[in-house]
Amino acid sequence: GRFSRSDLFSLADYVNRKLKAWIMRKYKRFRFHKTRASQFLRQLARDRRDLFVHWQAFGTNTFT
Repeated sequence: GRFSRSDLFSLADYVNRKLKAWIMRKYKRFRFHKTRASQFLRQLARDRRDLFVHWQAFGTNTFT
């Protein structure tokens, strides 16, 4: 492809961090719990890999 996989990996990590921040704002139970929000997002990525393209390409390896 036109972009290297390692460059896209950092972009996927950025998207996951933004998704985690959105989850923390959207759901009260995750408001002050970064770890729980990350676990929720990781489980969502495992269960519904079809929601985002970077989850299909990288799986759950892009979570920090």
